[in-house]
Amino acid sequence: METAEVATARARGIRRARRRRFAPALLDWLILRELLPQLGFGLGVFLGVLLGVDLLWDLGKLMAREHLTLVQIGKLFVYNLPSQAYLVTPMATLLGVLLAYGRLAADDEITAMYAGGISFLRLAAPGLALGVLLTWFTYWFGEHVVPQSKTAAEQLLLRHASSRVVKRDFTIVIPKDGPTETVVYCPDFRYGEGIIEDPTIFKFKQGKWAVTYRARQAVWRGQSWELRGVTWERPVPPQALQEGKPHRMNGWAAVITEDQIGWAPDEIARSKPRSTSELTRQELWAQIAQLKAQGADYGEVVLPLMVRYHERESTPFCCLAFVLVAIPLAVRPQKGGAVVNFGVSVGIILVYLVVYNLVSVVGMSGAVPPVLAAWLANILLFAVGVGLCLEAGR
Repeated sequence: METAEVATARARGIRRARRRRFAPALLDWLILRELLPQLGFGLGVFLGVLLGVDLLWDLGKLMAREHLTLVQIGKLFVYNLPSQAYLVTPMATLLGVLLAYGRLAADDEITAMYAGGISFLRLAAPGLALGVLLTWFTYWFGEHVVPQSKTAAEQLLLRHASSRVVKRDFTIVIPKDGPTETVVYCPDFRYGEGIIEDPTIFKFKQGKWAVTYRARQAVWRGQSWELRGVTWERPVPPQALQEGKPHRMNGWAAVITEDQIGWAPDEIARSKPRSTSELTRQELWAQIAQLKAQGADYGEVVLPLMVRYHERESTPFCCLAFVLVAIPLAVRPQKGGAVVNFGVSVGIILVYLVVYNLVSVVGMSGAVPPVLAAWLANILLFAVGVGLCLEAGR
């Protein structure tokens, strides 16, 4: 029989063997040592471009128009950094992986690894592990950090901006309590000027839809809102249905002076709900459910929010999809080194963004389901990446 000492020694040996099995090997450290600095470089490049082209320009305009102080502009810059980092992380992942594996290939280290019996899958394992980690981190970051930072930026603007500019894409429900009478979708509300661009107004009577107004512009006239360039749609009376007439009537008016909103700009600014970028996925889904229950127009209001909801799920997975594409491209023998890999990354990103935005627009039109519109670009990217990996592993 096996003694207690022998059994203990055997168990200790098994534990050591398991630790050695799952411990990172020298190969993993070698590749990660290349990957992490290049990932930081990619993050710096794309974040710098996005900050210089977009954020700093917007902050400069805000400073001139809203008379904000340098301290307030600095706070807005810090509050907007997380959302910018969230957007560029997949791009930085693509560039970092291309540069890291590309340098190993240029120095013939990839060839030496193949000669030593290391397979492509084993070679790609550290990059894939980093892709999975970045996918999880980006998902967590977009849920817990970005909404809070965007909310802080919006609150600072509402407190200190001279015209209290309220940003785009929000919906207000009037009144806040009791049966819904009016739902207003505001694509662009300019508080200081008292203007809502392209508003859609849904009116209800006794809980039933009564009329929908779609205007080119709503202008505050001191006491009431004036709608300009209006098309309207309303249900026909029951007796008209019995006569075989269409279920809905449509019309057009150059101007409607009767107030169809009911709230002054101050009330709209104070009651403005958080934008989609300020909401977590759970809060966004709750808002969608509320709008459905209130009878908001599906195509105009609910459908775009559903596409945004599923895009919040799909965006982090770009990191892993880009890694699948980048590794087999980088290990191929090629001339040009880092310059070529940088150009390849920019080309892939441009193609991906074109497909992503095109499918998103198609999804918001209702031509494809929202979940497919949000995931199709990623599905295509994953398919290309898997195909390249299979080819490289032969």
